[in-house]
Amino acid sequence: MNKSAVIISLTTFLLLQCSNSEVFVLNDIDYSKYNCIAVFPLADYPSKPGSGLQVADILSMQLINSNYNIIDRSQTMLILQEQKLGMTGIIDEQTSPSLGKLLGVQAILTGSINEYQCTTTNIQVVQGADPAYISISTAGLSLKLIDCETGQIVWAGSARGSLLGENIEISAAQEAVKNILKKFKSLKMNKGFSIQTVTSTTNTETLFPNLRKNYPQYNKYSDEQIIEAFRNNNPQYIDKTDVWIIKYLENKSNK
Repeated sequence: MNKSAVIISLTTFLLLQCSNSEVFVLNDIDYSKYNCIAVFPLADYPSKPGSGLQVADILSMQLINSNYNIIDRSQTMLILQEQKLGMTGIIDEQTSPSLGKLLGVQAILTGSINEYQCTTTNIQVVQGADPAYISISTAGLSLKLIDCETGQIVWAGSARGSLLGENIEISAAQEAVKNILKKFKSLKMNKGFSIQTVTSTTNTETLFPNLRKNYPQYNKYSDEQIIEAFRNNNPQYIDKTDVWIIKYLENKSNK
């Protein structure tokens, strides 16, 4: 293999061991008030039952290690069963206040797994040489923090992690969680932060300021209802993260 091929292969190798994330937050929120959080099971990746529960446990452990007060999973599971919501019941502005009161928390962290798979790729760049196959494990997740008093989504984020190796999606998920929680933890310290901030002079209590400004008829719906309605009306985007939907609708309503 020539020198340029070695450099290309090394670059490819490094790129495959990575994680990235993006978030939306409301600026006019004192995030330090969320002293106690309940982490609910994430919705499973379609072909990977149990993946949402695994990632929720990773989230809980990393938050506990960062001095957050996290409700034990057994308590959240009991509440879900009592409320007949199932393992990953819909948490919205109607259900979150009662769930928050029952658990004694100020916020609920939940979401879904949107990628959880292992693929094999040929990274050979030298023509005529034998294939060079590598396995890549990837995990992607979408999270949202719901205020238990208002039922409002006050923070939404998505992350993706990739690692070299076969069937180590859980390790890729750990990388994704670690990356996104770096930004989540900054909330409590800085009382708000942003990678891409959504603000509005007329409505700061929403992640859809442009949509609500240009289409006032949506003001009677919560952010959660808008996101769910978009998924229901656009089945081709059913697997898109909350962050993707927020960006899509905000950009589209600004045109």
